[in-house]
Amino acid sequence: LIVLPYLRRWGGDVAMLVFTHPHDDHVGGAAALIARLRPGEVRDAAFAGTSPAYREALVATRDAGIPWRRIHPGDSAVVDGVTLTFLAPDSAWTAGLHDPNLASAVIRARFGVVRVLLTGDAEAPEEEWLLAHARSDLRAEVLKVAHHGSATSSGAAFLDAVAPKLALVSVGAGNWYGHPSAGVMAALAARGVTVLRTDREGSVMVVTDTA
Repeated sequence: LIVLPYLRRWGGDVAMLVFTHPHDDHVGGAAALIARLRPGEVRDAAFAGTSPAYREALVATRDAGIPWRRIHPGDSAVVDGVTLTFLAPDSAWTAGLHDPNLASAVIRARFGVVRVLLTGDAEAPEEEWLLAHARSDLRAEVLKVAHHGSATSSGAAFLDAVAPKLALVSVGAGNWYGHPSAGVMAALAARGVTVLRTDREGSVMVVTDTA
């Protein structure tokens, strides 16, 4: 694991672990983290996926006796002064979906005046749902760009609603999918957004002392 040594380096307890959706690249390693660090609770988008890593994470949560909660739009929690607001997914809307990406957990984290929007692998249909149901909650100084910068996400209307100053792209170097999309990178550049990519910068840490 990469995440486990990183968390142990900084110390402290894991108050909450969020499963954004049941794809291995998002929930892989969660079972080991649960067994070793025992997070205070698990929040889950709860899309009915069949990923082995997702099943292992659910079993580990149950076996550890950790409280599990399905995410609902409007849910919120405060952890060490950071307010987490869950904007998606909506279970009634996702009931007819077949793609877990479209049921990604979308979370706005706020510390003081600084807002960070975390988008999982949300794609255009979920962005459209968010624009229709949570537009006023989307604005954020920092955007974790959805779906590794794929062309299936980060539509113009969504980027305009978020209006980020900094965009983070979590993407593997030389990946087979061609992520991030040149079009998405151009759209961010056209809006004057600073972009940090893990395939170029490596691990990225965002630090703020603004309260």
